Amino acid sequence: MQRKWRIFPRPLMESVLNSHVWHHRVNQPLFLHGPRGVGKNTIIQRLVKEWNTVPHIVEYIDFHSSENLPPWTFNEPPSSLRSLRLELEGGLESLAKKGVELGCIGGRQVYRTLKKWHGIDGALLHFLKQKEQKLPNKIAPSRSRDETLFLWERALCYVSDASEGPDRKCQGSFMPDKSWENEFRKILPELASWHGSLDPGRGSIYRDSLDGKNWNAKAKEELNYFKEALLSLYLAKEVLLIHEQWRANAVEHLKRTGKFSRMLAHSATNWPLLLLEILTQAAQSDYFQPKLVINNFDMLRKAFRDSSADPIVDAAMYHDSLLLRLVSLGLNDRCIPVIFVTSDSYYSYQLYRDFAYANSFISRENFGWTPEEAKIHMVPDYFSEDELQWQVIASELGSNSRHLYELYALKQSSYLGENLEENKRSRFLDYLDLYLGYLQVTVVNPAMESALEILKKFAEDVYFQRVQKSRLSHGVAWRHPPNLTDNERCCQWAKIQLIDFIEAFSNAEFGVNYLSDYSYEILDDPATQALIQVGLLYQQRDPSFLRPLSRGIQRCLVRWVIQEKSQLDIWQSINLIWHRVIRGRSYRHLMEG
Repeated sequence: MQRKWRIFPRPLMESVLNSHVWHHRVNQPLFLHGPRGVGKNTIIQRLVKEWNTVPHIVEYIDFHSSENLPPWTFNEPPSSLRSLRLELEGGLESLAKKGVELGCIGGRQVYRTLKKWHGIDGALLHFLKQKEQKLPNKIAPSRSRDETLFLWERALCYVSDASEGPDRKCQGSFMPDKSWENEFRKILPELASWHGSLDPGRGSIYRDSLDGKNWNAKAKEELNYFKEALLSLYLAKEVLLIHEQWRANAVEHLKRTGKFSRMLAHSATNWPLLLLEILTQAAQSDYFQPKLVINNFDMLRKAFRDSSADPIVDAAMYHDSLLLRLVSLGLNDRCIPVIFVTSDSYYSYQLYRDFAYANSFISRENFGWTPEEAKIHMVPDYFSEDELQWQVIASELGSNSRHLYELYALKQSSYLGENLEENKRSRFLDYLDLYLGYLQVTVVNPAMESALEILKKFAEDVYFQRVQKSRLSHGVAWRHPPNLTDNERCCQWAKIQLIDFIEAFSNAEFGVNYLSDYSYEILDDPATQALIQVGLLYQQRDPSFLRPLSRGIQRCLVRWVIQEKSQLDIWQSINLIWHRVIRGRSYRHLMEG
C-alpha cells in the first residue's frame, strides 16, 4: 500500500507567522520569501484553516497564472495587469462584504474615509449626470448642510433605485442578485453562528429571524444598515474609477516625457487602499480580525498591459504604488496583517534598496529543511532502511522539500517499479537518474533558453545605449556584444556568456557572497541577472549568498554546460577558449567562507 506524503509542521516559522497575524493591526506587511520548492506555500496553507476561525477571517489570493503549469515552472507567461488587479480587489471586496455583514463597516464610515483623502464633489456630479439623473433645482442644500453630503445622499438614492429596478442599471460586486431582504436572509445562518459564538445576545436576533419571529422588530434595522453600507462601497468604487479615468491622459503624458508624479501613480491603487483603510478601521480584537495573504506576489510586478481596460499605469508602477501606500498606512495608522509569499529573489535584497529603508517590511526567508532536519523527517520513513540512500539524495539533490516529494512520488509509481531493475539499490539509482533527467528537460533547459533571450535583449540595449556605463566598465566580460544584424553571432555570444559564467560560478563552488567587501560586480553581470530572472539562481539576504536553488538544479546547470560545449564546432570552441583566457570571469574571491 502506498503511503501518503505527510505535511510536517515547521514550529519556528509557524510561530513567526502566527505572531504577525494574531494581531488585528500591525505596523508592517510581511514578506515570506525563499527559493522555489522549499515549502513556503505549504506552510501558509497549513495555517490558513487556523486563521479562519472566529473571529479571524483570511482572504487567500494566488497570482499563479495557470493551474495547468507544473510547480517547478520558472518562466510562467506574464499575466494581464487587469486580471491580477481584479483578483486583488475581489479579495479585498470579499473581506469588506464580510465586515458589512458583521456590522463592522457602515455607510457613513465609507463616506468619511473617502472624503478624507479625495475631493469627490465633481465626481459625484459626473456620476449623476452620466447615469442620466437630473439634479433637482428646487431642492438645494441649505447653508447649514454639507453640499458634499447632499450629493452623496442623492447618488445613494439613485443607486438604490437603479439596483432594484427591473432593468438593474447599477451592477457590481456589491449588488445582490435578488431583493435586499432575500439577500440578507441568505447570510442569516452564518451571522447567527458568528455572533452566537461571540455575543449570545446579538446572535439571538439572527436566530429569531431564522425562525420567522420578530423579523420587522429586530432585524429590519440590520437589513437597512447592510443595504446602506454595500451601496456606499459601490458608490465609492464608482467615484474613484471616475477619478482614475480623468487622470488617464496626464499619466500617458508623463510616460511620453519620462517624468513621474506620485499622485498620478497612486490613482490606480486608490480603491484597494481605500478598502484596506476601511478594513483597518473596522478590525476589532476578539470580534472581526481580517487578514490578507497573496501568493506569487511577484507576478504583479511582471504583468503586462494588454488593453485600454487595464489600469492607466504599468505593472511596476502599480506594484510600487501599492507597497508604498501599504507601508505608509501601517506606519501611520497600522494596517490589517498582510503577508506576501514569493520565490523571486528581488524581494530578498533589492526591494529594500529600492525602498531605501531596511525596515519598511518584515522579511522572513525560508530555505526549507536543513540536511539534518530532512534526515530526521524523511529517513527511514520514506526512502530507505539504511543510511546510504539518504546520503545519495543529500549529495545529488539536497534537502529541497519539492525534490523529496517528487522523488518519493516517482519511487511510489508501480508502473516504473515494474520496468526498472529488480536490484533494490540499482533501482533507486535509476529513480534518481530519471528524476534528474526530468528536471533537466522540463525545468532547466527551458529556463536556460529564456536566459539566452534575456542576454540577447541585453546586447540590444547596449547597442541602443540603454545600459548604464557603470555596467560596461573596462575589462568586464560582457563589454563588447556583437552587432545585432548578425543573429547567429548574437546567439553564439549569449551562449558563450552563460557557459563562461557557469564555469566561473562552478570554480567558486556555486556559492558567492555578494556583500563580501561590498563586491557588487557579480550583480552587474547580465548572466547573473538572467539566471536570477528565470529562477535558477536565488539571491539570499541573510546570509548574503548567491546560489542555485538546490543541488539538483546545480547538477542540471553543469549538465547543460557539458551538453552545450559538446555541440560547439571547432571555431566556436576556439572562440570560447579565447573568451575564457582573455575576458573570462572569475568570482573565486567571492567564495562562500
